[in-house]
Amino acid sequence: MMKDGKDVVVPGLYAAGEAACVSVHGANRLGANSLLDLVVFGRAVGHHITANLKPNTPLPPIRDDAGQASIDNLDATRYADGDISTAALRLQLQKEMQNNAAVFRTQATLKEGVDLIDKTIRQMPNIKIKDRSMIWYGTFQSTKRETNYYPSGTLILLKHWNYRI
Repeated sequence: MMKDGKDVVVPGLYAAGEAACVSVHGANRLGANSLLDLVVFGRAVGHHITANLKPNTPLPPIRDDAGQASIDNLDATRYADGDISTAALRLQLQKEMQNNAAVFRTQATLKEGVDLIDKTIRQMPNIKIKDRSMIWYGTFQSTKRETNYYPSGTLILLKHWNYRI
């Protein structure tokens, strides 16, 4: 965590897997998805907590509205009533990434991809959710997942477009 421009440790906050940005396989995202990471780092965290946490340590107080922004964000997606479906937007992003950020690419295709994906992302506020149920992997869940793909796709394209040998 950053505070006043400096890294600070947050006591009691532990991270594993992708959130930790470290792995027994090296500092890469793909290695951090392994069961081995959970076993190794989970065990280390357990030992650290056992050695350092005093029994009955009180939790710090939280605001009365803690978590409300997250609920509002979920509701905004769940009740979105635009005119483009999640599936249509996902297909559009998929095609843009396949056509413009594939293994064989040029500066021109990357630039085109940057422009196209920007237009796609600007359509997000116009998304429509028909299935408002809270069933896992329904339209709502899919839409929440998709909203994370757009910034990732943009960063991938921009990274490669700006990279020069």
